[in-house]
Amino acid sequence: MISATAISLGLAAAGAASGVLGLFQNAKRQKKSLEDQRAAALGRLADSEREARNAFERSKYEALRNAARADQALDRRASQLETAFNAFTGDYNYAQEAQSRENQAARMGAGESFGAAYSDLGYSGVRAGSSNYQALAQREDLYEQQFALALEGQRREGESQLRDAFASFGNSLYEVSSGRGDAEYLRGSFQQGGSQFGAYQDQMLTLENERKRIKASAETALENAAPGPLDYITAVFGGGAAGFQTGAYIGGALDDYRTPKPQYPTTLGSRKIGYPAPRFPS
Repeated sequence: MISATAISLGLAAAGAASGVLGLFQNAKRQKKSLEDQRAAALGRLADSEREARNAFERSKYEALRNAARADQALDRRASQLETAFNAFTGDYNYAQEAQSRENQAARMGAGESFGAAYSDLGYSGVRAGSSNYQALAQREDLYEQQFALALEGQRREGESQLRDAFASFGNSLYEVSSGRGDAEYLRGSFQQGGSQFGAYQDQMLTLENERKRIKASAETALENAAPGPLDYITAVFGGGAAGFQTGAYIGGALDDYRTPKPQYPTTLGSRKIGYPAPRFPS
């Protein structure tokens, strides 16, 4: 027959084995849970990296497209300015040449007119110092002054036209040059060393640091979750103690069941008595 001690020792061994098995299974479940959490966090991080990369590529595409369109518009504007400038200079030179010939014709006409007037005075016998000569000389002098003023006015008007034209062309050329600079800056901002590329690199670096942090935290959690020798010893002794206690209880109950009950007399002389026998006073 199995003794109570054997039962206790058997259940203690079974409890120790159950404790070790439970510790192993719990550690396995915890490891699986931590690995799933790590995989989910890294998956979300990969999604963020993909979205950031796609956003950068879309922005870069739009920037290069806009820069190319700006270049085309600026090239067309520059060509129009060149055509307009050539037309202006041609018209201006033509106007100046026409004005010069007109002035020359006017000056020649005035010279011929005054020459004829002086000849008429001479033929008529008017002496050089007479009032008629003086009046004609004054008209000639006035004409020269007016002619000189007219030439000065034409010169100033021409200079004003040139100044306004060059100012307008200069502003337009500045806008073209500035536009080309903006287009070039827009392209360069998405290249190595550009502001947009730098911001993208910073974003990628932040995400990479986050990946390292997730992996490091997961490794630490997995290391902490893995049972050590002390955990196994505790599981062995804890499970064994619980099994031994259960075995002792079961063994004690079996011993009580196997131990015969004490027999008491049921008769006293010729009188039947119940169990247990009554006690009589002495």
